[in-house]
Amino acid sequence: MAALEPWFYTFDLGHGNVIQSKLPENVQGIHETRLQMLMRAIEKHFGNRLPDARCLDIGCHEGFFSLEMAKKVTSVRGIDVRSESLEKAELVRQLKAVENLTFCYGDCYDLDKYISDSYDLTLFLGVLYHLSDPIAALRSISKVTQELCVIETQVIEDVAGETEWGSKDWNHEYKGIFALIDETPEYDSGCPEAGSSGLVLCPSVHALLFTLRAVGFKHLEVITAPMGGYEQHVRGKRVVISAAK
Repeated sequence: MAALEPWFYTFDLGHGNVIQSKLPENVQGIHETRLQMLMRAIEKHFGNRLPDARCLDIGCHEGFFSLEMAKKVTSVRGIDVRSESLEKAELVRQLKAVENLTFCYGDCYDLDKYISDSYDLTLFLGVLYHLSDPIAALRSISKVTQELCVIETQVIEDVAGETEWGSKDWNHEYKGIFALIDETPEYDSGCPEAGSSGLVLCPSVHALLFTLRAVGFKHLEVITAPMGGYEQHVRGKRVVISAAK
């Protein structure tokens, strides 16, 4: 395991064996807050049907949430574009002897090229704001989601207004905005938490909600952060959205 360091998540392997996260202690709470908000959305939607659900974890990274979901549902597949992350995820799966979980390579922009079926539940956690084309990714995810997708992402402040569109007499209202962020230093350094390109688009909440409706999700809810949760979720700088068909 030392050859695979550093790790983004902490994994308790039992018998006193723990894989430690590289994150500063004051940031590590992000994972528990995500999990609490995720489970609240999922349990509200599925209720007593949850044990029969099939889950796809898109951008699964080291498999932390895939492993958590494997405790709750009948089967989980984690998919990621980085082979080094999948290697870590598979190692932890084997060490914890989890049988209802598999991992595979795949790109969120073209999910139907890598998987042949759809899933009751899809997860898209901490990935959206690292993408150059978040709208295409959400359209791809909608195609493989039967019932519910839960999205967690960094967000930016909204801007209201309108713009001329082809003539001074024609106008379009803003439906939220996407901010252009330069992650090139992280991307060039091979950071596994960076996106698959240097330039990325981070949405405002209204932009994200409008896009989710446009790609086929009809019932949307912004999940309230728990008291004492990770500070960015509490302040609304990160959000968890339940998006149901």
